[in-house]
Amino acid sequence: GSRYGHLTSNIVEAANALFLDERELSVLSMLHGIWEKEQDRRARREEKALLIPASQLLTPYGVARLAESIHFAQLNTVRMESIPGGVGTVTQSRDGKRYEVNLRTQTCSCKRFQDTKIPCGHAITVMHRIRETPNDYLPDFIKKGVWAAAYQD
Repeated sequence: GSRYGHLTSNIVEAANALFLDERELSVLSMLHGIWEKEQDRRARREEKALLIPASQLLTPYGVARLAESIHFAQLNTVRMESIPGGVGTVTQSRDGKRYEVNLRTQTCSCKRFQDTKIPCGHAITVMHRIRETPNDYLPDFIKKGVWAAAYQD
């Protein structure tokens, strides 16, 4: 399935590190401590979600990932070989590597588009060539409205 840019392979180790103090408590005290920690985390995320300006479409994570892709697309001079129906081959001038992009299936041979669901620099290059914007290809999970709705009571 989709990994959405996360490469964590051992969730147990991550949980152990997060709940170091709680692991030493009795079962009920441990569960209460975990619940309190989760409520604190939820409150902090809700505050962050509410601070996003109304004009901003994406979450901070989405803004950062999309900015990386746009920066990459701007740094590389590319040559488009074909773009019928949003399918194109992007050749990077700095190293000559070729990447196959298909906007209909939201895939790129670099695999970043599939992994994160956020357009990679190669896909953005194709989008710019056919006068489309990355916003049309962004997943809902990085949009501000979805994030804010997750924390509403």
